[in-house]
Amino acid sequence: STSVQTLDVASPSRARGATIVRRASSEPRRDLRKQRAGPTTPAPTYTTSLLDKNLRSIFASKMADELDGPSSSASSASIDGAYDGVRDMCLRLVRESSSAEEVRARGLRILRACVGPSWVPKAFGAFLRLFPRWFAARHAASVTPLILPWLVGDAEVNDVPEDVVLDATPGDVPSSALAAVLGFPKERAGYKQGVLLKRCRVLEETGC
Repeated sequence: STSVQTLDVASPSRARGATIVRRASSEPRRDLRKQRAGPTTPAPTYTTSLLDKNLRSIFASKMADELDGPSSSASSASIDGAYDGVRDMCLRLVRESSSAEEVRARGLRILRACVGPSWVPKAFGAFLRLFPRWFAARHAASVTPLILPWLVGDAEVNDVPEDVVLDATPGDVPSSALAAVLGFPKERAGYKQGVLLKRCRVLEETGC
């Protein structure tokens, strides 16, 4: 027997996520780690900064809590944040979840656990709501390449393609907060509100 599940994946060139169909059958599961994914050119050599290692270690610890429980030996053990271990836990999370919705829900729990007490993201969200939506979107875009290289590899801020429907403020936007105050000419919607993943490391190494 075969069942079909769908996963929504964000795409930089589309307003909505693309749909990937994954079939689960009685046949032996393939090992995604042995499958080639992404560009055919050799994978780059990644460097790991102290910040990258610490962030990855926090993520690995919270993922272990989600998979095995906070009191498990896996969670209480020292987690060094090695990329291979994080990759394998990501694969396990997907395989042990019954649906795409469960994967998303568990992933959100892990991310929320990484940022500390529940009031932290709420307070930060309240702070961002004091500013225009284009400012919040640009802030998120500028921070992402700084805090996520440990998972996705190199990334850079870019302009959102014109055919993408924006959640942020429609119409022309200021190029910066200072430009808004001084009344400088505006840029088109989506200016510096996107993030380009040059070569997504986690997708490539998990065989997605």
